[in-house]
Amino acid sequence: MYGMPSVSISGKVTDKNTGKPIKGIQVTNLYAGFVPMYGVPPGDYTGSNTPAFTDTNGDYTIYGERIYSDLSFEDVDGEANGLYNDTTVTVDIRNIALTPKN
Repeated sequence: MYGMPSVSISGKVTDKNTGKPIKGIQVTNLYAGFVPMYGVPPGDYTGSNTPAFTDTNGDYTIYGERIYSDLSFEDVDGEANGLYNDTTVTVDIRNIALTPKN
């Protein structure tokens, strides 16, 4: 059976000044150009992932077929949870640190 493996990226969004979690932020895993993979034709894959939204604890998990380093964070709920500037963050996916199980 052939197919694309599914990956996930999880995190927490907080207010820079207060440190409190922010609910309702849209998180999108942006395809940052073509990543060579056998059988995948070159092309513009931007925006083909389904976005996730932060919960009341500011937590999100986004799923996709590939890991890309750019995540977009957008305040799409208006004034409901405060007003925040949209941003794109580049995540260093080469240096991942794991926490041991207790």
